Order: sequence, then structure tokens, then C-alpha cells
Amino acid sequence: MNWRSIWYDPKSNRLRSGWRIIAFLGMLLALFILLSTLFSEVLPPNLNPGKTSNLYYDMLVWNLAIIPALIAAGIWALKVFDRLPARSLGISFEGPWLSRFLLGIVAGFLMIGASLTLLWAGGMAVIRWQGIGKEVLLVLGAALLFMLLIGLSEELLFRGYAFQTLLRGIGPLLSISLSSVVFALAHISNPNTSLLGFTNIFLVGVLFSLLYLRSGSLWLPVGLHAGWNFALLFFHVPVSGFAIPFSTPFLTVLTGHRLLTGGSFGLEGGVIVSIVLLGMIALVAHGRFGLPFQSRWWEWPGVAIGPDMPQNWDFSVNARYYQWKLLGHDQGE
Repeated sequence: MNWRSIWYDPKSNRLRSGWRIIAFLGMLLALFILLSTLFSEVLPPNLNPGKTSNLYYDMLVWNLAIIPALIAAGIWALKVFDRLPARSLGISFEGPWLSRFLLGIVAGFLMIGASLTLLWAGGMAVIRWQGIGKEVLLVLGAALLFMLLIGLSEELLFRGYAFQTLLRGIGPLLSISLSSVVFALAHISNPNTSLLGFTNIFLVGVLFSLLYLRSGSLWLPVGLHAGWNFALLFFHVPVSGFAIPFSTPFLTVLTGHRLLTGGSFGLEGGVIVSIVLLGMIALVAHGRFGLPFQSRWWEWPGVAIGPDMPQNWDFSVNARYYQWKLLGHDQGE
């Protein structure tokens, strides 16, 4: 038996994808424990006066610790095992990152708005304006920041280094399926969960993964993730089963059948959202925009860190010509 082949891929002469992911997760865990302990000590005491378990305080500590841990562990693994630049993680502040991020936020709002509009038009939702005061604005600002942290942390966790390494190892179909199942399982303990809610969160994971493949970065799925969650909060609809404990500009009461509205789990547990998600998945998968699946750009062929790193790639895909910048994924039409 060739013991080396258990550890190294003979084609690329690199550590196999599974071992790279295990090493990444080990580094991630060590960094997360260190940072979560640090943030628990340095955060202002008035955020959690009783020093007891508090959902929002715990989530704040989690996000503040996991985001830098995911970035640092991802960059470390990219350089050590993949010999890829840090910017290939997908959160570089270069190129059209801001426009992709804002597009994602707007798209998230539109998808939730479309779902609520369908329910309202069918007499299955009552939406009442409650007004905006100073206190509500402050709460909304804090909630938006919180949702941005959640969007960034979850996309780095489920579509970051581990997912990207799976892409290079087993291809997009299995990678998307596996990561979306894990993404849904991570929400299975949420309050009032259901089989349809689990299925819809799986579909959300598929959509986020496809957006990464078509945009070449994480900013579009991060924006959509944050915009989706914030739109639910804005209209006072439960976010993946969690009820909104404070006033928001709108108050929404879902009156239709649970199968359509999602009931206590919120819109994400209903068929209406299933239809919207399937429509978006079809649009992203088959739309004539973004980076082509056929190019398999995520494999980063022939890339090495060093002064001789190529600055652009050329692809011919279905008789169309694409010129790419290595770090920006710019596409010349």
C-alpha cells in the first residue's frame, strides 16, 4: 500500500481536501476558543449584567469571535495547503465588492417583500404600519449590524474555506448538496422548526452557494443573507423560528394555513417561500449573467504564491471569450 496516497493527491501533489478541511477546522476551533474567551472578558458588563446565558449576548460573542477566527484560519489554510492568495477566500475589498453586497441586501428585501405580498393578496397576512420613532430607529440600526454579523459569519462558515476546498475536491454538485444539508442541520434546533422549514433552509443554502459560484466572491451571498434576515425583522416576522421581541416599523400577522405561511416558524416554513426560492435558484443557475460554471474557475489552476503569479487568465466557454483578473474575477464581455 502506498501510504503517501492516503494523505496526498498524486495529481496535484497536495494534501487531500478532507485532511485540509480537518486541519482548517482544528485551527478554527483553537482561534475561536481564544477569541470567545477574550470577548467574554472585555465586552462591557452592561451588555450582560447577570453574567448568565442570554441568547443575544451569546450570539454577539459568537459572531465577534467566529468571524476573525474563520478569516484567519481560512487564510492560513489557503497559504499553507493550497498555495493560494488570501483574497481567494472571497471577501476581498477590491473590485465591485460593495455593489455585490448592496445588490444582495436589496434582493433579500425583495424576496421577503414578494413572499409577503403574495400572502397579503391572498388574504393570509395582515400587515400594519406601526411608525418609526427614535427608539425604533436605534433598535433597527443595532439589528441591521447584528444581521450583517450573522450573514458574514454564516457565509464564511458554510461557504468559506471548507466549502471552497470541497469544490476543488469533489466538484460543485456534491459540495453544494453537502454544505446545504449541514447549513439546514445547523438550524434544526431553532424554535418551532418543521420539515418544510428544514427544506427551505436547505434551498437557501443552495441559493447562497450558487451565488458564490456565479459572482466569484462571498459578498453577494453575505448581502442576501443579511438582507433576508433584516427584512423578516423589519416586517416583524419570526426569523427562522425566533420571534422578534421588540417593536419594528411593521407588524405582520400571518393568518393563513401553516403550510403556506410557515406558522410560528415564520415565512421560511411555508410553501410560498419555497416557490420564491426555487424561482431564484432557477434564475441564478440558468441566467445569462455572472461567471460561467463551465470554466470551473474555483479550481484555481496553476496558481502559486510568488512574484511570478499570473495576473490574468483566459477562458473560451461555448465560443464566448472571458478574460479574468486573478484577484478580481473581472469579466470582459
